[in-house]
Amino acid sequence: MEEEDAKGFLFRLAEVCERSGWKVHAYVLMSNHFHLLLETPEPNLVDGMRYLMGTFSQGWNARHQRRGHVFQGRYKSIPVSGERAADGSYFRVTADYIHLNTARARLLRGESLTSYAWSSLSYYEKGNGPKWLHFERVLEAFHLDGKHRGRKAHKESDAEELIIKMGDALEYAVHQEALALARKGVWQKALLASMVEKHCQVRNEWIAKRLKMSHLLCMSMAERFFRESEQGGKTDCIL
Repeated sequence: MEEEDAKGFLFRLAEVCERSGWKVHAYVLMSNHFHLLLETPEPNLVDGMRYLMGTFSQGWNARHQRRGHVFQGRYKSIPVSGERAADGSYFRVTADYIHLNTARARLLRGESLTSYAWSSLSYYEKGNGPKWLHFERVLEAFHLDGKHRGRKAHKESDAEELIIKMGDALEYAVHQEALALARKGVWQKALLASMVEKHCQVRNEWIAKRLKMSHLLCMSMAERFFRESEQGGKTDCIL
């Protein structure tokens, strides 16, 4: 994504947040798509997205002297409400997923995650950002809540719960049969392994067996994802 296009998108995002009362908790802009973790206090997601995508498309077409659609099809959203919205682990998993997009796309070439200009992660490192970006819920989610607050979860049941929730966020099947059929080195397994390693104090052998990966491959890939996410410093609707 060119710098002027990214700035234009963030300008329109700021506008729609002001108009609609949206609260953005995490975002990343990629070359041909974007991800948002946002909260809509009012039932105005459809109207807000229409404004965001429509005004950005008009500006993009004018800047590049093009006509027609900029986005392919309708946006995809995963609403989170009720008990799931109150569960901090969903914010933790989703924020990690969004901020690690640049690593999965191999955009950084050895640089830290915070070096990517079009992600909210750099603002988390600085501790301040635009007024429409809200840090509190994500930062709170990265302290394990309830009885696990401030330390790693110890039980395998906690790791299992994290795998299931992250599988939901990734839309990736995590039951044993599906994992056995998937390649051992796919990025989804690596990301799952890294999150369990990061947040749960369980044996590496358990992680490898649960995700149907070889032990050495599982730990080497998890270590790489974990290292890249740590380089980035600190870290309702998902788009």
